[in-house]
Amino acid sequence: MRIHEVVKKTGLTKKAIYYYIQAGILAPASESKNGYLDFSAEDLQKLLAVRKLRQLDLSVEDIRSMLTYPHTANYYLIRRLKALSEQEADLQQRRYCLESILDSLDMESALSDLLGQINAASLSAPNPADKPIDMTDARLVVTYFWGTFMRGLEMTEYRRFPLCAEPRR
Repeated sequence: MRIHEVVKKTGLTKKAIYYYIQAGILAPASESKNGYLDFSAEDLQKLLAVRKLRQLDLSVEDIRSMLTYPHTANYYLIRRLKALSEQEADLQQRRYCLESILDSLDMESALSDLLGQINAASLSAPNPADKPIDMTDARLVVTYFWGTFMRGLEMTEYRRFPLCAEPRR
């Protein structure tokens, strides 16, 4: 299919599609007579996936790696999920700081009161020791370590086990 059809089906611009071609994410066939690009159904699926992953803020380099080496998708998705969790914690901390400033102010606060409350508000960096242990790290290590040894094995009943057990509380 031609690029104008791909633009309609994906919702991407021609410029974006050419960028993804230049970035090495896809390589559509080119007709030798006129130089038009001919996109396959797989190219269309890749572009739809790229659009979704870009909406999730994955970098073009990460997307290229995921599509080139699909077995690395877990790594990139978990890494993005962790970054989102860190951003969420940072935003939550900022929200609490703003709420504490707002709660401590009166309607008729003077400038000195305002400055004092703002400077007294705590916006400290989180302590890494306070962060709970994330089981996604352990699951990722176990998956990649054992995955190479178990590839191609039939999963009989005695081989079915959880890759990583959640800690008991």
